[in-house]
Amino acid sequence: MSLYINNITSKLSFEVLAKWSFFLLVMTLPLGLFLNTLFSIFFFLLFTTHVIISDRLNGNNKLTKLIIMNLPLLLPFLSLTFSENLEESAKILFKTTPIFFFSIFAVYKNSWFKNKIKTAFKFLVAGCLLAAVFCWAMAIYDLFSNGFPLIYIFNKEFSHHHLSGIVGVHTPYLALFINTALIFMLFGHDHTEKLFSGGMFYFSFTVLVLFLVHLMARNAIFCLIIYSMFYLIWNRKWTVLLCLSLSLSAIFIKILLMDNNSLRDRLFSSVNLFEKETVFKKQDKRFVRWSSSLEVFRRAPIFGVGTGGIDFFRKKEYLKRLDSEAYNLNYNSHNQYIEYLSTYGLLGSICLLFLAGHIFKLISQKKSVFLAVLFFSFLIAMLTESMMVRAWGISFFGILYITLYSWE
Repeated sequence: MSLYINNITSKLSFEVLAKWSFFLLVMTLPLGLFLNTLFSIFFFLLFTTHVIISDRLNGNNKLTKLIIMNLPLLLPFLSLTFSENLEESAKILFKTTPIFFFSIFAVYKNSWFKNKIKTAFKFLVAGCLLAAVFCWAMAIYDLFSNGFPLIYIFNKEFSHHHLSGIVGVHTPYLALFINTALIFMLFGHDHTEKLFSGGMFYFSFTVLVLFLVHLMARNAIFCLIIYSMFYLIWNRKWTVLLCLSLSLSAIFIKILLMDNNSLRDRLFSSVNLFEKETVFKKQDKRFVRWSSSLEVFRRAPIFGVGTGGIDFFRKKEYLKRLDSEAYNLNYNSHNQYIEYLSTYGLLGSICLLFLAGHIFKLISQKKSVFLAVLFFSFLIAMLTESMMVRAWGISFFGILYITLYSWE
């Protein structure tokens, strides 16, 4: 009897610890890579132990799903067979291993997450709010320490990468996490619940929108505008939609008419392929870097050059184009679709599209607007970032897997 009670207590302890490590894993996405990696390790170890001592994985005929979901891991694994740089290939393979754990948990233990996934997103909202408060507090401290007026906080020196650098999260990824929290508050949150309802809901939403704008993350900002309008149309809030449209139009015209302002250059001008460099910003060479990766694709169009060769050949292209910044900092493609095309060739691109199709099929079966908007945000983010070669993107994609399979 005593042994039975101890066994039950042990199961419950591991389950509670796994639950809280999962919540903290989600919450720390916008709070820095170290904390997120730490709680990811805790979660993988605790939840695996919980599964082993509690029951077997529940699932039959799910191997096909598991293989499809692990394509981001299988591609770097297969590229090891012809890699010219085993060390670099092994490094990329190790970085993508969390996908394996997330996919197993999502497919075989989705029932465990069903009553926890909404709470996890509330923790993400809390994490984004903490990131906003900490970044603003440190930015204000830097202003006062250097004798600058508070209005300078909106200058480019205290915005964008400088602001997100305070928590050590690259701006596009921090913006994606904030956008995800906002999408949850718009489409996935039950407004009848006490947490994040009423005044707290509007306060949190306003703070995160202001923080997103301050980050000047144009991809996430444009997406949020589209989602907000869709939300207002879906709920037939015509007055609010009209006010929002007029406000955005006025802001848009004001920014365009202002002479020599960094906000216009950042949000609008830098997306122009032919934009010239100004005193307010350096020229955005994103399109040049995409062409460099496409040149690498032409070397091996079917199977690609592999994870061990992509950096070597791409840096040669950067050197030809005299892109010293990309060469010295070893930039990736900053586009996940081109990244897969140049690294794994047409095979990799087909695998990526097949995986996206599998996810869209799952979303259509669940008929969830929240899941559709959430996944669409990730697809849009992949246009300007190589999400699956950075730890932030891999962690977020793993959480997306769990959300897709456990959301009701």
